[in-house]
Amino acid sequence: MHEIDFFGNVLKLRNQHCIKNESNKVYEVEQPYANIYVRLRNKCNANCKFCEFRGDTESFNINKFETLISEIKNKVKINKISFTGGEPTLNLNLLETVLKVTNEIDPNIFTVINTNGINLMKLIKVSKYLDSIALSRHHYIDEINNKILGFKAPSREDIKTFQNTISNKNLLHLSCNLIKGSIDKEEEILNYMEVASEMGVLDVGLVSLMKVNDFCKDHQVLFDSIEFKSDRILKNKEWKNKEFCRCANYMYIPKNEQNLVKFYGRYYCQTQNVESQLVFDGEHLKDGFNGKIIY
Repeated sequence: MHEIDFFGNVLKLRNQHCIKNESNKVYEVEQPYANIYVRLRNKCNANCKFCEFRGDTESFNINKFETLISEIKNKVKINKISFTGGEPTLNLNLLETVLKVTNEIDPNIFTVINTNGINLMKLIKVSKYLDSIALSRHHYIDEINNKILGFKAPSREDIKTFQNTISNKNLLHLSCNLIKGSIDKEEEILNYMEVASEMGVLDVGLVSLMKVNDFCKDHQVLFDSIEFKSDRILKNKEWKNKEFCRCANYMYIPKNEQNLVKFYGRYYCQTQNVESQLVFDGEHLKDGFNGKIIY
């Protein structure tokens, strides 16, 4: 296990990659790295029943953020920073500021924002600082997606307009939670991927709910329990990290054989696996979402 001293606290970082394709071969992590989740705000305009990450706090210490990113970079490679919330785009000025700070410290850090899309078109302004925009879209039918999110989210036409406007067609990623009674079987996944292709979206993530509340427990669908029989879905690779998480990569070939869509399935089996994962909640740097405060 790699150990790094951050602000007087010794943290354990991953020293092994996930096992690939059911192989027993273990690959060592040669260069230690950290992934950082940054919560820009707790408040959110959506009302998702599966979400546990919203609240009323608004404070964000930009000076502390800059200090900790610089300090961590001096100790270990920062692999990725995910900007999340709440809904991080409700304060666009703050979002632009933290993206600029991150880029100035290290332009090679992979940056992604997780958003419900309330200000999707406005993200074009800061797109040069982003490597990915992960847009929550939990159904291919607009009305059902709106009901799940609890507000009028970007429509199919809105997303198509975004893709037609932005130069980097690989920037937008759709993140879909698998929910019992919604997207929960092969037929629905095929429909979802077909609509994604029509919108010009080339990348999708299918995520199994973690059992963080009663809704998630009652509506959980494990992606690897769904048997894909269609010849339009090709499986590429799969990984597992002990019993903490499982994931697999696929490719969808649309009916018109244009706009191929790559997608993954992912299930975090346990929430306590925090190796190489740091969280800044706006005031404190933590060892994982529910871990100890280290700065």
